[in-house]
Amino acid sequence: MPITDLRQSVLSIINIVERKMGIAASASLTATAFTQTLLDLFNEVVADIAEDGERKELYFSTVVTAQSSVADYAVDPAGGLVHHIYEVSQSARGVAPLTPVNLSEINLLNRTKSFGISNQWHIVSANASGQPVTRVFPTPGANENGDLFTFVGFLKPPLYTTSDAATVPVFPANVLWRGLHAYALLEENGGEPSREWQAANALYEKAKQQDLNRFTVDNGPTVQFMPDRRRRR
Repeated sequence: MPITDLRQSVLSIINIVERKMGIAASASLTATAFTQTLLDLFNEVVADIAEDGERKELYFSTVVTAQSSVADYAVDPAGGLVHHIYEVSQSARGVAPLTPVNLSEINLLNRTKSFGISNQWHIVSANASGQPVTRVFPTPGANENGDLFTFVGFLKPPLYTTSDAATVPVFPANVLWRGLHAYALLEENGGEPSREWQAANALYEKAKQQDLNRFTVDNGPTVQFMPDRRRRR
């Protein structure tokens, strides 16, 4: 099955929604004011899907080289901006990952001025590129110079602009256009929920959950049950 059966370009997805709303398909993302509104809403849909769970399409793993007497390390994967770090490991530790601690703990620990193989970590800041900077403890010493930290986590999806008409997002097209259709109906009605929006949004939520299950709970011979994410009053 070609990838086009799963993913489509930003403009193609916006065109699907335009046709569903009885609007002529746009030739570019700057064709009309409403096309640009759809692009803004499209970015909201992409962010909503990314926030809904750990999407495997956004997974990253990157390696940073330890330096003697350096405790802070920027995490800058080639794929884009980091959404969150899932796990940190160090080659000198073997298979066990480092333990995440809070800011107070990592600051307290680093005031001891201990050096050696690291076993704890925390994100202490962001650099000029918007990427997280992690602090480890103990600080790598001379024996750990050149050792390797492996950071595993999930990326933030990009913000699409009017120049991204041909760009193909990593999420399935059917989830994206269903989400955009629901968002567009709500926008068209001034933010007031309508029956059309309720129907479209229900289909979007179902498609979004099924896509999340595709690479998470729908694997292997066992059956897993996901709790309802809706709040109960």
